[in-house]
Formats: sequence, structure tokens, C-alpha cells
Amino acid sequence: MRILTLAAASMLAASAQAQFTFSEIFPNPPGADQGQEAIEIRGPAGASLAGYFLVIIEGDGTGAGTVDVVRNLGALSAGSNGLLLLRDAASVILPAPDPATAIDVNDFNPDIENGSNTYILGFGTPPTLLADLDVGNDGTLDAPLTGFTVVDAVTIIESDGAANYGYADDLGGFNFPQFTWTPDLVYRLYNADGTPCSWAGGDVLGINPGGPYTWDAAQNYGGVPTGSLVGADLGTLNALLDSDNDGVSDACDLGIIALCDPGVSGVIACPCGNPPSGTGRGCDNSAATGGALISATGNGNLAADTLVFATGAQTANGTTILLQGNALAGAGAGVVFGQGVRCVGGTLKRLYVKSPGGSGGITAPLAGDNSVSAQSALLGDAITPGSTRYYMAYYRDPIVSGGCAASATFNATNALSVAWN
Repeated sequence: MRILTLAAASMLAASAQAQFTFSEIFPNPPGADQGQEAIEIRGPAGASLAGYFLVIIEGDGTGAGTVDVVRNLGALSAGSNGLLLLRDAASVILPAPDPATAIDVNDFNPDIENGSNTYILGFGTPPTLLADLDVGNDGTLDAPLTGFTVVDAVTIIESDGAANYGYADDLGGFNFPQFTWTPDLVYRLYNADGTPCSWAGGDVLGINPGGPYTWDAAQNYGGVPTGSLVGADLGTLNALLDSDNDGVSDACDLGIIALCDPGVSGVIACPCGNPPSGTGRGCDNSAATGGALISATGNGNLAADTLVFATGAQTANGTTILLQGNALAGAGAGVVFGQGVRCVGGTLKRLYVKSPGGSGGITAPLAGDNSVSAQSALLGDAITPGSTRYYMAYYRDPIVSGGCAASATFNATNALSVAWN
């Protein structure tokens, strides 16, 4: 759910024409919508949108499938930064858009609804305004959009509890889930090369008119750039969230991010004179391995959970527990934990208990074990789409380093965060 995968992207037609994506859609600002609604589109710098159209399909109740908006974008071009900002009025949004952004002020007619809508970007011959593309109101388009090439599509689903439908998935795009709240703004996460990664979004708070606007900390989804001024960055390239600096957005990095290097990047140092191991490991142990480490394969997909953890460089024969938490300990700085550092916090669950034998590492889950998400639910922590969990392993380390309490006969790996979808 988190990413528009290459498989899904291949469903969005390739073309010799310059390709564009939606980068932000802001249908429901706090307070009055008029003057603050906006749609941001990203593409090659200075590229023309000749032949392109914005299409919006209704997703509410008996009107589901009706084409509400068909807007010709053919006279517009992206700015020198690759952005085009469609605005309903020339009113203030703070901070101001990047001067390199092309801005088109043209009131949406009708106004963008706050209910369920599918937003489509494409070129060719668009569907006819007011056409009903889902006569049966079953959430599936009756037929392909013949003659119209869809390059991007996203659906926002309203939280009113009534029948609401999304059509982006029929077009190779992404449907937001139906939450107990309706996203006010949806926000595209990109990789360093500008390729689209995933969608985030949430409820928005702030001052209207003008902003600045911020995410509601309790009602957001998909890895929104917390702490940043969202909505207020309309007309500015979206933040690159890439904590490991590999050019791939955290949300597309298989949803797995390594963290908790003792003594590095704000994490506390190893306790009792135990030396740090260096990047990607926990504190050193009595076997002098340089510190144990944890890695993972697969991804946090709740529909087909393939996540498998592996540890290495532990003490031999040391019983090992794979630990899950729903927060970071010590506000991300970690806490002293035996002879190591624990960055996993919040509600803690001991998912698996394994013995490494003489190998100095474990793998979990193994054949016959519950999957990670199933085991978490069994232990009372049902993981929901859009949530993040943190993982580490701790293990027996029987020879206590000088300065540690005699009871500190255990140590810890570094940690991982997993964005579940």
C-alpha cells in the first residue's frame, strides 16, 4: 500500500510524452475551502502539458462513477523546478511557493469536494463531463477509458461510513483506505531522482486563510514528513525522506530502516565502558564480535507478510528474544539495556524466543512460526496499515563488562523500523 510499485507503475501507460504525477492534493483546508484549495503536479522542468487533462470522478453513494471535473491543462507548463500549482484563487499560502513554480489561478468548477473522489491525470481524449462510468455503483469502472492514457491516479475516501468508492486502483493508481477521518491533504513521497515512491496524507491543522498548515499528529498515514509545514509547502518540491541517504525514499526502501547506532546520530553511548561497534551494530559483547546486528528481508505487507529477521555476531548459545515496540525509547536516543542500548520502546512484545546454537545468530520467524504481523496480533498488538513498528533482538551475554551491574548479563543488537502497509 505504501508504494506505487514498479508493477503498478507499469499499469500506468508509458509514453514518449513528458510524464507527470500528482505531488499534492489539498481539497479540504481547515475552515473555508475557497481560496486555499490546490493541486500540485510534478514533471520535467519546463515541460508542456499539451494534451493533458485533470479528471475527477465522484465516489460518493448513488453518484459514484460520475465524472465531476474535466479540466484541460494543455496550455500549461511546469516551472523550472518541475512543478505546476493549480490554485482556486490568488490568495496567500504561507510560506509562498518557490518562485520557480508555475502557478495557474483558475477556480475549480465545481469546487473540489471534501468527500470521496478519484483524481486522474492523463492525456488523449478524456471521458465526458457528467458521464457515469460506474452504472452499477460497485466501485469498478464499467469499461477502460478508451483513447485516454492515464499516467497517475489517486483516490481519497471519505470517512462518513456510507458507501464510498475509489477507482484509482482500476487505473493502476492508489486508493487511500477508509479511515475514521478523511484526509484533508494527500502528499506524494519521491525518491532522490524524482521518481514517485508512495502516498501519505492526513488531517491538517492551521490558520485559514494562508496557513501555515501542519499535520494532525493523531490522524495521518503513510509516513507524512512530521514536523514540517505541509500544505504550506505547496509550490515547493516535496521533502525527500531518506534517512539512510541511498537515494530511495524511506517509504520505498522495503519499508525497513536501520537505526540505533550507539554513540552515533543522537543515540546514547554504550554503557559501562563497553565500546561502540560502529555503524549498523549494537554494543560489543563478551565474545568480542564487534557487536551484534539485526537485518530483515521481505516487507511489511499485511496482506502477504514476508518479513523475516536475522541476527548475527552474537555470543554463541545465547538465548535470543526478538522484541517489537510501537515507539522509540528515549525519544530516539535509546536507554541503557544490560550491556547495550535499547532504542525500541512503547508497548513491547516478545515476538519470538530462539537459540542461536553455536552460530551466533538467529532467524525468525521460521517455518511453522506465525508471521510477524500474526504473532503481533496474537500478543495483543494488531498492526494496522500505515503504522510503524520497531524491532531489535536481545541476547544472553554472560560475561559482564567492567562497570556494569552483575545482573547485566544481556546485550542488544541495533534496531530496525518497519513501515507496515
